[in-house]
Amino acid sequence: MSPPNHEFLLVPHDLPTDFIPTIPVLQHRPVVVTDMWVERNLHRKQYVRPEANVTNTPFQRFPIPGFESLVVCSTRFEDVDLLHMSKAVKLMGATYDEEFSPKASVLICNKVVPGHEKLRHAQHWNVPTVTADWLWDCIQSGELRAFRAYLVQPYRSSPLPEANKARNGPIDQTTNEGKRDTRPKLVSDTDQTPQDIEHNTVRRTEARPVCAAKQSAGHQNPET
Repeated sequence: MSPPNHEFLLVPHDLPTDFIPTIPVLQHRPVVVTDMWVERNLHRKQYVRPEANVTNTPFQRFPIPGFESLVVCSTRFEDVDLLHMSKAVKLMGATYDEEFSPKASVLICNKVVPGHEKLRHAQHWNVPTVTADWLWDCIQSGELRAFRAYLVQPYRSSPLPEANKARNGPIDQTTNEGKRDTRPKLVSDTDQTPQDIEHNTVRRTEARPVCAAKQSAGHQNPET
């Protein structure tokens, strides 16, 4: 089945909605999509419905008040999903850290079962772990949502002794030589970084400030 015969207005993902113009020469109102939607189609090698992901269409509000104080880490995001999530976090005003450490404000999980290593450290460090819906709902509503409704694990209000130690300093690790390693403990469940993805695995389409595009025919396989 071919995708619907729509006209698209392609804009950069960081273009404020107030700057998106109307194009009267078009017969029908175009579907406004971001450069992230193009990247997702290219990565999936199939047609992706614009409404299938928050990043496919323009962000209604950014930055979001309250995000500037957050340090966001993630687990189980891969490829273009990791690239887009990290860009969205930064656009909302937060700091995205590729390595999980005690300074994190929240750990975002892209899968039902998060990375066990990061989950274990989140419990030690008393860092709330939430589903990706928390971020997408924040973006859609334009406001900072509470973690409670999105928690993957119970968030303990009183840290364990180990967590107190972690907050005061990194968890010590014993090296093969039997010496104590006092370097900060960083946890990563992937060697892949957003920069690696952008430069090595995603041939990014350079979007002009605003341009109109006619959708080409293809096979529809909606993203879930």
